[in-house]
Amino acid sequence: MMYGISSNAWLKQNILFALEEETQFISSRELTQIVGNYSQSTIKKICRELQAEIEMAYPSDLATLVIDQRNGIKLIRKPFINYQKLLAAIFSAELGYELLQQLLVSRSISTISFCQTHYISESQLRRKIKDINASLEKHEIYISLSTDITIVGEEYKLRSFFFVFLFTIHRQFSHIGWSKNKDSVMLIAEQIASHLAIDTDHQTLEILSIWLFITMTAIKGHWKLIYTEQEANMLNSFLMPECPALLTDWQKEDWQFLVISIYASDIIDFHLQVNLEAVKKELPLQDAAIWIDLFEEIFMPLTDIQQEFVYKKFVKQLLSHHFFEPDENILNNFTKGYSNELKDLYPVLIDKYDTLWRRFTHDVETNSYEYFKIESLLLCFYLVPTKIFFPKVKIYIHSDLTFLYTKHIEFRVSTRFCEKYFVEFTSDLHKADIILSTVSLKGMDEYVSDFNNLVPIILINSKISENDFAKIEDTLIQITNNLLEE
Repeated sequence: MMYGISSNAWLKQNILFALEEETQFISSRELTQIVGNYSQSTIKKICRELQAEIEMAYPSDLATLVIDQRNGIKLIRKPFINYQKLLAAIFSAELGYELLQQLLVSRSISTISFCQTHYISESQLRRKIKDINASLEKHEIYISLSTDITIVGEEYKLRSFFFVFLFTIHRQFSHIGWSKNKDSVMLIAEQIASHLAIDTDHQTLEILSIWLFITMTAIKGHWKLIYTEQEANMLNSFLMPECPALLTDWQKEDWQFLVISIYASDIIDFHLQVNLEAVKKELPLQDAAIWIDLFEEIFMPLTDIQQEFVYKKFVKQLLSHHFFEPDENILNNFTKGYSNELKDLYPVLIDKYDTLWRRFTHDVETNSYEYFKIESLLLCFYLVPTKIFFPKVKIYIHSDLTFLYTKHIEFRVSTRFCEKYFVEFTSDLHKADIILSTVSLKGMDEYVSDFNNLVPIILINSKISENDFAKIEDTLIQITNNLLEE
């Protein structure tokens, strides 16, 4: 259970995400199959709890969870409503959240006081801390328990963990109900954003305010950042903007860490000046060269600007690995189900990418890239032109219709499959992967014999029916499978 938050709370989130994908009513049995690893009675119980929590969080005209014995379950919400507020309320009520929240502010709290306040025994607290520590291990921090409950680890690792924690739960600073001086923090965030030439849109300020709140809390608690010589050299290899005069009680290390945090997290659009030659002395950027070589071999050549973009992504990844240890699965909600969906939607790109990743991880030390596989895939989606995403299929239309009507058929076929295939129409019959014909098989005898049935021939109606589209799609799937096998 991540962060010591109960499985029921995470199940509520999974149910919300599953129902968001459905446009019609869904039965509890179907929902159980989607969510998995739970009984149908558990799913029904959690849905009833979720229904009550949605009623408390939103007026019924904004959001509601309908549970109907005959029709099933359906989530209804206005387009301008999301469930961040609801999820934050669910997670904030958890004992694990309460413990981490207090440790963020105080770093050490009384064991007796915490147990008395939350009506739990020390043995119950010990079990909860054991669960939380399992989540904290990758961040190289842990919670100790004796007379006091204390969170232990390098200061920069503590700050980065608390950002991931708060961002995962709340998404926005204004949603953190217990934080104090919100207006003051948001005002400073706006001034810093202006100083760093960052867009001062609402969401940017919300995210920046989370970092500011964590930093200001640490400075108030006199928890200082201490770097090794290697870490100091790493940070000094970047050309840092000056610390604004308004941050009178900040140390150089506090400002450096905030700037690097904003840059490396890649959530806020911030362009830090990076001298790649200087950075190469401190970070293993030869791995970026390996990735680029593989990308160019498997996909396409990159321009100098694109190569520089890739290098900077590697800089951010390596900084994140050293200072922040982000969990991309949390930050990007990149689930296994979504990965499978991408394989169905873009089989050619994913197949090529799997080859790239397999060869990349064979050539480099993978410890620094535990979470880079997802980022690397997203990098491919960004760099590869849309046409290369899709299987390329050439279609020849044999028509006894007018020129314009034949072009209309091309238009309908192209728009029907444009989201999954790169369809080209050819006037050269011998270059076709598929032949569509409005003429009967008898009229196609010469082509059948000429191609010896190697090229699929599909008879279509002049108005091209749904049945025609289904036949075309079956053939496209088969061509794609053959292409991947080759």
